[in-house]
Amino acid sequence: MSCGCKGIRKCYICDPSLPAEETQTEKKFIYSKTLRKCVAYMKNSQTNDFEVVGFRFPGVFLHEDFISESEQQALIENMDKESWKLSQSGRNKQDFGPKVNFKKQKVNYKSFSGLPGYSQNVVDSLHQLDELEDFEPVELCNLEYQSSRGAGIDPHFDDAWLWGERLVILNLLTDTWYTMTLPMKEYDFTKEQLTILTSDEMHLLEQDEILQLLSNSEDKSVDDLTKVAVRIPLKARSLIVLSGKARHKWMHEIRRDDITGRRMCCTFRELSSEFLNGKRNELGATLLKIASSFDGKVVL
Repeated sequence: MSCGCKGIRKCYICDPSLPAEETQTEKKFIYSKTLRKCVAYMKNSQTNDFEVVGFRFPGVFLHEDFISESEQQALIENMDKESWKLSQSGRNKQDFGPKVNFKKQKVNYKSFSGLPGYSQNVVDSLHQLDELEDFEPVELCNLEYQSSRGAGIDPHFDDAWLWGERLVILNLLTDTWYTMTLPMKEYDFTKEQLTILTSDEMHLLEQDEILQLLSNSEDKSVDDLTKVAVRIPLKARSLIVLSGKARHKWMHEIRRDDITGRRMCCTFRELSSEFLNGKRNELGATLLKIASSFDGKVVL
């Protein structure tokens, strides 16, 4: 068995002794889609009681049960009919999009034949959402994570030269966590950003099961804010959209310890303004025309 890891990237295939990820010292906040806040327990220094505090986290749209179980099964079957390519950190991937050299800012679309036919129903469903009615994907990247391989993806920002404002990810097969962290060189999180939740907000938390997740959190006593992580619970068949600060200020990752069994996802990307109405708009129009054929094959 082989893997696609290079450089500092590792998985259980190339390094069976890979240690558990070090997360004990970070302060974890859990994202509530109801409040659109990230919340956690913090100890009141005057009373020594634990209080639930939170901060606004704009740029996340979470839609649970976006597709049915039968639709999910059909997607998986179609994805597995195509070839999987070894990728970094134990992942496998399928690309339907142009080949891109981001450092040199070059785009090659000779081998790009469009998004796959089975994705058209998903894109049509995306357009039924107010947040995505004008979303025109030009790339689909399918990823497969296996817990047996120690698969994950390190904290990163997606490119913003070619890819547009919204990242659209459909989570498949198993529940997981999307983890968001700030790059240390731009770290500006302070306690002043936190507010104690009101009784009304606490009631709403009970409705979306976040309080139960908070109670199960292993870092309740961690009050050090020098390393903060936002944890977004992502159920199977859920859709998550990242934009704004969640796209450009906070890095996102999938930790290998959050993978159970087989997890798959479909990531749809749109074009940036430079390729829609800027100096590269002609190239953008060509890419959109190819993508919308929905007759694509995996780009190897």
